[in-house]
Amino acid sequence: MSDSLDRRAHQARNEKDIFDNRVKYILFWAAFMTAAITIWEKCFHSNAQGSASQQVDSISKPVKNPQPNKAALLSHRRHSHPVDTNTAKITPPPIVNPIQRAYLDNTEFKLMSAIGSIHAQTIKMTVILTTSAANWNLNSAVQSIIDQEGNEYRLVGYSLGAISYSSIVELNTGVPIKCTYTFGGILPNVNEIKLFKFQYYGLGRGSPTPVNFRDIPITWK
Repeated sequence: MSDSLDRRAHQARNEKDIFDNRVKYILFWAAFMTAAITIWEKCFHSNAQGSASQQVDSISKPVKNPQPNKAALLSHRRHSHPVDTNTAKITPPPIVNPIQRAYLDNTEFKLMSAIGSIHAQTIKMTVILTTSAANWNLNSAVQSIIDQEGNEYRLVGYSLGAISYSSIVELNTGVPIKCTYTFGGILPNVNEIKLFKFQYYGLGRGSPTPVNFRDIPITWK
């Protein structure tokens, strides 16, 4: 009788121990799962808040347009808008002042240049005539020039406007006309012409009228 009671008591303790162990195992897994769920929820909320913050930043802070490169912009304008050469400004030729000038018979006589040719041994005088009177004609009677040592050189060629076969110069009111006179046999050591006598006939005079240019520097080329 006593042995039977002992076996039952022992069996009851074993069953209690098994039950306690099961309860502990269940409680352990319940605690573990609760902790895992809590950690997962925290991570989920943190990621959600980070995505929302990025979305807000992308909406509230629009991307600024980059500043254009000035050199690239100018190059683009040059290539996309080529310069119209037909409308480009044309630089006028420089104004050349005369070496000397004289006034006679309501006409201006301007000596513009005295150019020597080393190869041809010549000197070319350029004179521009402009009258303020009514249209009239003069008859050129230029013959020679004289250098600083008294040597005289004869006329070897001329052009009166576009004419090189007649001595008549047609003068129109306010219109300049260019005349050139070439003298030959002159060496480059001549650096000054003492007298260039521009003689002409006109206005009914029986003798030539002189316009004298003196002490003229020579430019040799």
